[in-house]
Amino acid sequence: MFGRGDGVFLSTEPSPLPSSFQLITKIMLKEYPYKSQGLVLILSTLLSIGIYLVRVEHANQFYFAFLIWNLFLAWIPYVISTAIVVFKVQKRWIMWAAFCLWLLFLPNSPYIITDYFHLKPRSAAPFWLDLTLISSFAWTGLLLGLASLQQMQEYMFHRMGKAVSWLGTLALLFLCSFGVYLGRFERWNSWDLMTRPDALLQNIAELILHPDKHTLGFTLAFGAFLVVAYLAFALRELKANKYQYTS
Repeated sequence: MFGRGDGVFLSTEPSPLPSSFQLITKIMLKEYPYKSQGLVLILSTLLSIGIYLVRVEHANQFYFAFLIWNLFLAWIPYVISTAIVVFKVQKRWIMWAAFCLWLLFLPNSPYIITDYFHLKPRSAAPFWLDLTLISSFAWTGLLLGLASLQQMQEYMFHRMGKAVSWLGTLALLFLCSFGVYLGRFERWNSWDLMTRPDALLQNIAELILHPDKHTLGFTLAFGAFLVVAYLAFALRELKANKYQYTS
């Protein structure tokens, strides 16, 4: 996002298609103001993987391997929002493409919370170990989603204003909740929009036009939870930073 650089490859012009090498280098050169936050997220991810490996060693089975995949998906929106922030995307079509891709994968971050559905006593491992394992992955996934949304809100603020950025953020949180419902109860994946778009869109239309109490109840309740979590996570920092990113 920022124009500083030594002239080797960090130009003052925003990069429309940043490479992963550029992204990592800019972050390591401290051009990324969320560097400390990113390091905490990496540590939390490593802790989750470490707990999983302890369970694998103890139980001699890979039952919860799906948590690794789910956490990988949870990282995708964070990586996208980080790229947008670091490289200050200006071209409108690139921004909208990145935003749509980000929104498509955003529900994967809080989705891991619903993996508590898999929690039950098992003879292979102590119950407390499975509880800690799922909690660690769920916590990390939620943090990734909230941190990513915080980045996007600051980006929106400088282009649309404070009111629109907050209204948009609240709407995104409830859209995210609906996305979690689609994944957990309707069993859709993010990439189904590309592989099975007709069936997915038809299902979404049916749920919107003829919502039942479960769809509406989950979307509102889980959405409210995400709103409170986001306020607890981001409000103080947003005020402290005074929306520091400028275009």
